Amino acid sequence: PRGLLRAARLVTLAACFGWAAYVLASWVLLWNPAVAGAYYDAAVRMTSGENLYAPMHPDAHEVYRYAPWFAVAWIPLTLLPRDLALHLWSLAMLACSVVAVWPLFRRGTPAALGLGALLGAFLAETSMFGNALPAIVAALVAAVGTRWLPVVVGITASVKLVPILFVLPW
Repeated sequence: PRGLLRAARLVTLAACFGWAAYVLASWVLLWNPAVAGAYYDAAVRMTSGENLYAPMHPDAHEVYRYAPWFAVAWIPLTLLPRDLALHLWSLAMLACSVVAVWPLFRRGTPAALGLGALLGAFLAETSMFGNALPAIVAALVAAVGTRWLPVVVGITASVKLVPILFVLPW
């Protein structure tokens, strides 16, 4: 039974890391920070005095659905060429993905490694679209156990709604 348990762990870890490798390899070839384009375009609209929430198909990646402060935060990036800004943002989100999963990899247990690989693959995929989710997860991970967690929850919940669930334990 002990050898079988070890084999099961190895197969599970191989599957998790294999999936992460597949996601990274496939999305690197299709890198398209379209969601970051929504952030960039919203900042441009804001500086031009146009409507921040431009009418578009609600399911499109290019729809800006975030708080106005987030568009203001993007204004300095509009000084860069659009494609450069989008790809720099996307690379920053990849770095945030590493920050978000690093505590899992530091634990070193098979369960933590497998979860880290799966979460890392998911965050890396969203990074390649330029989605802000990796920054939100990294900020929450960094804030857990600190007095800043309520502030970080408030800020992140103004960008994505799900972090508001952190108020339930309070």
